[in-house]
Amino acid sequence: IELYNDGATAVDVTNWYLLDSDPLHDHCPLVGVIQPGGYLVAAGFLSTFQAKYPGVTNLNANQFDSAVLGRGFSLGNSGDSIRIFDAFGVVQDFTAYDDLAPWPTAANGTGPSLELVFPGLDNSLPSSWAASNNAPAQGTPGAQNSVYTLDQAPVVDTVARSLPIPSSTHT
Repeated sequence: IELYNDGATAVDVTNWYLLDSDPLHDHCPLVGVIQPGGYLVAAGFLSTFQAKYPGVTNLNANQFDSAVLGRGFSLGNSGDSIRIFDAFGVVQDFTAYDDLAPWPTAANGTGPSLELVFPGLDNSLPSSWAASNNAPAQGTPGAQNSVYTLDQAPVVDTVARSLPIPSSTHT
């Protein structure tokens, strides 16, 4: 899980935490300050992550998964949700994802990572996400996403008709 600070001021995430869709799972405590334009990466298993991405230094000290059954949480390969809570237990962000269309189907847990195309997009919309395109790394943890782009087509997610439908009595 990668957190990005798109604000103008640093954010102290000490005592914030991550949690998946199950409120009974252990929280993943966050530690540190995310500078403007900066990232913080939270890994499922720190040792596995560090072996694959040894150059990532902006790594949360706590992992969210556990080898102990019933402890921690993992991210579901066929969809799940991620919630970020502040130090007061208030949800600051929420994302639910899937590996079925309209979500990017290549990011299914066995290949590319699911990456937000641009930080300013609505992260609840499948069209705001894409599968990473930087094989063999399969993601860009702690850095700008491989699918990053400023020039996004507008997304139409609500359509309404406001004209009255004529009836047989209208001439």
